[in-house]
Amino acid sequence: ADIVRNQIRAGDHFARYGGEEFCILMPDAHKEAGYNVAERLRRAFSETGLQSEEGQLFRCTVSVGVADSRGCDSGFEALLRAADHALYHAKTSGRNRVVVHSAGNRNNPEENPLPA
Repeated sequence: ADIVRNQIRAGDHFARYGGEEFCILMPDAHKEAGYNVAERLRRAFSETGLQSEEGQLFRCTVSVGVADSRGCDSGFEALLRAADHALYHAKTSGRNRVVVHSAGNRNNPEENPLPA
């Protein structure tokens, strides 16, 4: 939670969504901003070790799907479906990556299409 809080804006909303998934809603942000936050989070998680109660150090990775409401059908559910589709693509194409939903081409989301 601290890693996420350090990367998002004061007006963004971070919540658990499903079993092992989380969601960040970023009002008035374009997909470039979403990509930049997601990439910073991906790097921060991979660079940060987490220690168990027994003292064992773990490294974590994250897969991220990014969607922009302007590139989706209308409605919140469509936005979540687009982000989930991009997340699925990130997981199935190797994990530890950011994939941005590509409007107009649901079968081929863009992997890391934007400069970091």
